[in-house]
Amino acid sequence: MTVQEFVNIDKDLQTVQDISDVNIIILIYLFIKHVLFILMYLYKCKMHVSRVESLSFHMIT
Repeated sequence: MTVQEFVNIDKDLQTVQDISDVNIIILIYLFIKHVLFILMYLYKCKMHVSRVESLSFHMIT
């Protein structure tokens, strides 16, 4: 194996590592985005339920 071949292999491995790092960052971003979306959805549902409970309480009294 020549030095040039070794350098080319090292560059290829570094490129693969860079791509892997970017993919991990993208996956973390998507995970956080979905968790926030779910939390917002649950919060909206909770607000809706509390509003309905409040209205029904006022209708009873």
